[in-house]
Amino acid sequence: ILPPTGRLRPDARKLLAASVSVDGTSFRVLAPTDMVLHSAAHAFQDGDLSHGLRDLVDIDDLVRHFGQNGAFWDKIVSRAEEMNLSRPLHYALRYANFYLHTPIPRRALDLVRSWRPTWPASALMDAVIDRVITAGPWRKGLGVEASRQLLYIRSHWLRMPPYLLIPHLVRKGYMRRQASK
Repeated sequence: ILPPTGRLRPDARKLLAASVSVDGTSFRVLAPTDMVLHSAAHAFQDGDLSHGLRDLVDIDDLVRHFGQNGAFWDKIVSRAEEMNLSRPLHYALRYANFYLHTPIPRRALDLVRSWRPTWPASALMDAVIDRVITAGPWRKGLGVEASRQLLYIRSHWLRMPPYLLIPHLVRKGYMRRQASK
């Protein structure tokens, strides 16, 4: 579910093994916990949050639906740890709860908070997320654009080690410059 070159590499075989059948079909879907983790991973590990509010609404809907089952919360916490997706789940639940008042039991919220990064990174992430999530097409400015660029750089940093990232960004910069001529 994430690039093989990325910092986090959840085991897709575990996702498939835990998938559930769709009644009356030969299809399978991710288990409820894995649906939330998949959304969290794409929004906060693999993405630049260019559609951040939409991503949070998706996460909110999934959590509101599946979270009605009390066992869901214990399962998602342990599954996030097993799949090495604790940090993306932290961000997903933190921001869904903050912006959309997504109901999350206190015990789950407290555990998820323990997965947050250290103070400087956490404060920076809160600031850039707030600017990007609350910005609409009407809200532009240096702070919003800088926040978008930081999240864009972060998404690439998380996807690639430096030996791949630097040539990739140089190539993209070169191509962008050529296209603007």
